[in-house]
Amino acid sequence: MGVYLCVASNGIPPSATNRFSVRVNEEEKEVRKQKQKESLEPYFISIVENITVSQGQKAILKCQVENLRNYKVAWVRVATQKILTIHNNVITRNPRISLSRPGDNNWYLH
Repeated sequence: MGVYLCVASNGIPPSATNRFSVRVNEEEKEVRKQKQKESLEPYFISIVENITVSQGQKAILKCQVENLRNYKVAWVRVATQKILTIHNNVITRNPRISLSRPGDNNWYLH
């Protein structure tokens, strides 16, 4: 939500700008959540947040999924298409990668 400004500039004035606003329709959001719960497909409870850490610090990525049924959760490194984990199992041989499950619907990649 909020007001945003898109600025296109080549360093020589004037710049081109376009202003727009974003609002969230809370009622529509709740209807969408209810439809997801009634669906047979799994859905993400929350968005996996991008994180930034200093070199040498541990990073933890959190994924929450509802309505999993017979599906499995996997973590994949996009750049290499390498599978890191599948459900409760660490697949990679990288000793720096681990997985924790603090709840039924939670998968944390360390």
